[in-house]
Amino acid sequence: MIQDNADLTRWNRAGLAKFRYISGNAATYLDLLREGLESGFPDWKPSPFSEAVDESEKDRLERLIDQYLAARGDLTWEISRSFARCAHVLCEHLDAYANEGYLRTATQWDNVRRLVAMLDYHPAPPASAATWQVLKVKDGLSGTVEAGFQLKYSPPDGDPPVIFETLEDLDVDAALNSVRLSGWNRATGNLSGATWLIGEDADVTAGQTGLIVAGKNARVVTVTAISEPDSETGLVELTLDENVPTSWKKADAILLLSPKSVRRPRLNGTGVVQLIKPSGIVSGEMVAWKDRDDKWIFAKVSEADSMEIAFEGSQPESGDVLYRMVPVEEKDSSTNKFAFPGSFRMAARESGGSVEMIGTDAMDPVKDDDEVLRYYTLKNNSGISRVYHVPTEAEPAGSVAAGAEEYEFDGDPGDLKSGQWIVATLGSEDLPGKIIRITEQEDSFILKIELQEKKEKRAPSGSIREEVVRPERMSRNARLVRISGPFELEARPEGYDRNETGVSGSLLHLDGGLPAGLVRGKALILEQENGERDGFQNPLKVTVKSLNQDAGTIVI
Repeated sequence: MIQDNADLTRWNRAGLAKFRYISGNAATYLDLLREGLESGFPDWKPSPFSEAVDESEKDRLERLIDQYLAARGDLTWEISRSFARCAHVLCEHLDAYANEGYLRTATQWDNVRRLVAMLDYHPAPPASAATWQVLKVKDGLSGTVEAGFQLKYSPPDGDPPVIFETLEDLDVDAALNSVRLSGWNRATGNLSGATWLIGEDADVTAGQTGLIVAGKNARVVTVTAISEPDSETGLVELTLDENVPTSWKKADAILLLSPKSVRRPRLNGTGVVQLIKPSGIVSGEMVAWKDRDDKWIFAKVSEADSMEIAFEGSQPESGDVLYRMVPVEEKDSSTNKFAFPGSFRMAARESGGSVEMIGTDAMDPVKDDDEVLRYYTLKNNSGISRVYHVPTEAEPAGSVAAGAEEYEFDGDPGDLKSGQWIVATLGSEDLPGKIIRITEQEDSFILKIELQEKKEKRAPSGSIREEVVRPERMSRNARLVRISGPFELEARPEGYDRNETGVSGSLLHLDGGLPAGLVRGKALILEQENGERDGFQNPLKVTVKSLNQDAGTIVI
């Protein structure tokens, strides 16, 4: 009925601290017998606890317990259950008996006494017990605990308390209460598959944009989904889009969400210049300036606000002086007469969508009987749609300021500060931005922002390597539409402050250097903190063999 390869008993295997012959218990043995009976006797009525097709491990364990405890009233079943129980008890007795034959695993005092007697050692008093205890010292205290210090252990099952006494003087120091290894609070993995948890009351919704920041680099991400709150912790899990930089270190990454404000800058971008002071220039006007060769240049204003102007076509440079061009009224279209003033800086004509300067040799003055200048007649008038001039007495409309790559905003900066990360929307693309400088003015402020965009380069091996491109290497053709930030919420990936790699070798690097009380020969208890943070596992007693104060290392 039992399969030939069923492993009910086995010899001790590598890695076990003591002999262990069984790989199951009465409940699991009974289930093995059930399987054999059902396959060997098709007419035998199956157990009502037969396993389901999609049975989980949790359901399986519950089924085994219920199956073992349930009464069937079937003689074959009851004999099988008794046999399973006997096998369990027999294996446990074999296990206990085998371990009593070795000093390291023996638990009965009489067996220990017989074993050490073979070494000609006779313990006194004839019955005793020993254990390791860790003393925790109050903060700031150190000194010596004299031999004979007593500790009482009260068994939870109600047995009489056991009193232990220290056998020698102990040097104690509060600095040794908890000594951590270097890097204990820093995860060694990357963000691949990282879990992001926040409080259920956090103001975060699906579709919200945020930033993942790690050191000098940042990446814009979007929240695509939010889980239901955990019944115990009240935390919710965020699902982010595929823009998460999986190769970044988990220990460095911070997720920024919920911007405090969204601000729109004044006019900026390609074809936009910033003036030194307000000009009053409006959209649709023609503006003229002289280039470095003293040649007049013309451009039409496509957009304008108080101190920023966007042009169609040519664009002035820093320091250029702008003049408004005044349309000239045409007095008589049949004779092509235009009412120019008596003097002017410059005249220009618009035809076919382009503007060009009119030389004085192309203009004939028209005077009245008293030889007073009234009009000018243009010699070449084909295709003219409009004629302009710049009056001699006209004041400059404005001067182009330097630093047009900075961005100006109305009002005051509020919560914005240098060094903060923001999301900058250039055209239709969201990019990480870092505030480098804030310059406050009377009714506005100027931000100098370092923008980043992600580019991927394919290495010779075929793998994709990410490169962060900064402003001096970026295309700045897109207009800055808005900035979002600073952010109210910071989240870290789960486990960012836990080093799960464990310890190997005898050389240990300690966090923060070596405490004064840590000396050669000092006994230590090493414990591995478990993942749930509710205790420790695998305590191990070690002794300091040597230490290096400068390097902050010990050898155990």
